[in-house]
Amino acid sequence: MIKKLLLLIGVCFLFTPTPTLANACLDSGQSANQVCQKDYAYDLLVMFFKDANNTEQKVHAKRVREKSTGELVHVDYDFIASCKSNCGNLDAVITDIFWGFRNAHVEDRIYEKVVYQCDPTMEVCCDKNGCPEIYDSNTATKDSGSLKKVDNDNQSMQSSGRRINDKNLERADRASAIADRALKRGANGQDVKMDMQALNVQPMKFGITNTLGGGTIICAFNNNGICEQLKGYATVTDKMVDISLDHNNGHEFNSELDNFLNESYNRNRMYCSSSSNCEYTGQCSLTLTCSQH
Repeated sequence: MIKKLLLLIGVCFLFTPTPTLANACLDSGQSANQVCQKDYAYDLLVMFFKDANNTEQKVHAKRVREKSTGELVHVDYDFIASCKSNCGNLDAVITDIFWGFRNAHVEDRIYEKVVYQCDPTMEVCCDKNGCPEIYDSNTATKDSGSLKKVDNDNQSMQSSGRRINDKNLERADRASAIADRALKRGANGQDVKMDMQALNVQPMKFGITNTLGGGTIICAFNNNGICEQLKGYATVTDKMVDISLDHNNGHEFNSELDNFLNESYNRNRMYCSSSSNCEYTGQCSLTLTCSQH
């Protein structure tokens, strides 16, 4: 029921530093746990960086902070990446992504997307309809002119009086001290990959693949670290998601896949619903549909 994936250009990795294993609350999956919520705050930040080919890569950072100090104590990273060459070599793709992320982290080139709302009383605000003159302050309010976090991770979002800017992220906002040290000590991509794998609490599980032709493929990592395409289809645009998958890996696998897809797409401007079913034989199906609010 699974076909070998030959072209992988979007991947997802999760890693948790080994020293945190004694504290279950440092798992971002515990964000709804009332006991954990007493001491820890959880959020998800969409980050970006440019690789050696100047291609923009996307990272979902699931952050855990200690409430008493505000310190970032743990992050799970999901990478949704694109490649322009050598995309058929999975190991090379993974190595390049880790190395690119490491370099961007060390060189402070990791950023988020923020919306700048233009103040039409202070400057010319251009949109798709043109660039009108500066408004008289008596006829326009001055409540914009500020940076606000993007309420989705759609890089093309732009509306009247608003534009997207790249804002650099501080190291303390994007990596725990343990992950920071692991990234700094890597001498090459293979070193970084091995260090990150040594810190894993979970093996790599699923991947989102954005093909060169604009298609989307969902894959699952096997025990050999190869991501294999799940049977079915996935159609993803800025405004909708339609995914239908089949496998014979059982209920637990299906539940984890459901969680992964909802975490990836059921965010902010997207509203998603999913359904799943498993037979006693282990044969399962999963559907996910999303639409823009």
